[in-house]
Amino acid sequence: MHQDRIVIVGAAGRDVHTFNVLYRDDPSVHVVAFTTSRLPAGRIASLPMALAGPRYPNGVPFVPMAHFEAVLADSAVDSVVYVDSNVTSPEALSTAAIAAAHGVDFTILSPLRTMLTASKPVIAVSSCRRSAGKTPTVRFLTRALVADGLRVVVVRHPHPWGSLTWGVPHRFGSLADLDRALAHETHREEYESLVRDGAVIYSGIDFAKVLAEAEKEADVIIWDGGNNDLPFLKPDLHLLVVDAVRGDRETLRWPAEVGLRTADLVVINKCDLATSAQVANVLAGIREVNPKVAVFMADSPVVLDNGDAVRGKTVVVIENSSSLPLEEIQLGAGTIAARSLGVSAILSAAPNAVGAIREVFQANPGLVHVLPAMAQSPEQVADLQATLDATMSEAFVSAATVDLRRIVTLSKPVAWARFEMAPQEPERMLAFVREHVGARVS
Repeated sequence: MHQDRIVIVGAAGRDVHTFNVLYRDDPSVHVVAFTTSRLPAGRIASLPMALAGPRYPNGVPFVPMAHFEAVLADSAVDSVVYVDSNVTSPEALSTAAIAAAHGVDFTILSPLRTMLTASKPVIAVSSCRRSAGKTPTVRFLTRALVADGLRVVVVRHPHPWGSLTWGVPHRFGSLADLDRALAHETHREEYESLVRDGAVIYSGIDFAKVLAEAEKEADVIIWDGGNNDLPFLKPDLHLLVVDAVRGDRETLRWPAEVGLRTADLVVINKCDLATSAQVANVLAGIREVNPKVAVFMADSPVVLDNGDAVRGKTVVVIENSSSLPLEEIQLGAGTIAARSLGVSAILSAAPNAVGAIREVFQANPGLVHVLPAMAQSPEQVADLQATLDATMSEAFVSAATVDLRRIVTLSKPVAWARFEMAPQEPERMLAFVREHVGARVS
């Protein structure tokens, strides 16, 4: 039997999900490699046989995207399957051009091909782009549905940056669960805030197994997507979050436009941070692409804890290293909170940065007044600790969704800031949600 030799281009989430659903057990296909631009080289060498299956005794290698052309040239590849996300449409077409130049077919799969069907109602929350307000929206929905007396389970888009033990479904129902499985800030930032709100979270690479476990204890399942990726589960309600401040570019990013065309409900978030012209521009763009979709406006207030401890002081602002692209991280909740508190000055940590933190500042000269909470390894945690100790500020404003006190020692007062999602018509929006999922709630 002829086997089509394919390369899957993705980001260590949807790429493995696509492999599991479509190719792992298909004898007519051999997956040569996964290529990705975002999985750190050397962190995970391959998807091991235990997860890839007996047809792949040596596993399936993860290859940096920088080696994409070499893989095409050296591995007799027949076709490229493109499942990457959070990229510009020109970037996706450039990958297609490289494949075509090597005589290799290029395929973009419909998300419907790999959506799993759940026995419980599913609300899928995705976003037009990174940090649009997706996880605050999940928190809002979780609280409302729990208040309705429903058992809510959140299933998270997998981010197996540190370990492929994610092949086993992970359940997070407490901070102790997170401590055992996710040691560092970047690995747990999207989980901790939901756990603190009382949610049960499941995640893992093999999403059929994840879904089977989630269904055992859920009345309603909420899919919390990564970046701007599309749902792995067939939704009863697909909610897309659009950033009013940066939302004039959704249709220029992949696969944001697909999400917009398939959404049942769009939330235009951060209306309180945008101008009326920006909001009108976003709404016009939505109506042009999907004129029938329900649209709700929402604000994105910054919630503060311990603000009085830093008021009037000089501060360094700390943000999640992966919640925003580095060029946009200074739009985060920390800076907004610091300004609202009337701090005497926002200082830069760059002059005293150590190790990996210093390298980030050197590589991103525009990143001046925000300290990225890089903590992807014990070495980075040590560098973050040394940088915090060396700062000349009187206090900190932290917008890291993880409680930094769990991984570093903070010797100065700290105010904690986070975005929430506040619909301008909350009851009407919740009525819309309940209408779509209510008939399937047992």
